[in-house]
Amino acid sequence: MSEAEAEFVYEGKKIIIQCNPDNKMIDIIKSFELKEGFKKEELYYMYGGGMVNENLTFNTQANKIDAERKKISILVNKRINEDSNDGKKSLKKI
Repeated sequence: MSEAEAEFVYEGKKIIIQCNPDNKMIDIIKSFELKEGFKKEELYYMYGGGMVNENLTFNTQANKIDAERKKISILVNKRINEDSNDGKKSLKKI
C-alpha cells in the first residue's frame, strides 16, 4: 500500500504526517499531537470547510482530488477556553 500524507497547518506552520490511506483520522491526528506536544482537548481540526470526522479513514475523509493525490491539508485551530476571563467574553461590544 502506498503512503499518503496529512499536512497540518497550525499558526502558519506546516507539519507533515505520513500515513496509510486506510488509517483512521483519529490515529493521524494523534500522531500530529504527539509530534507537536499538544493535548487533544486543546485543538480542533478543519478540512474542506467542515470539522474532521475522526472516525473516517484518510481515503473516506479526503475529497476525490485529495484522495487521488494522497495528500490532505488540515487546518488546526486552538479551542477557545470559555472559562477564561471569569466567564466573560474576550470581545466587548462598544
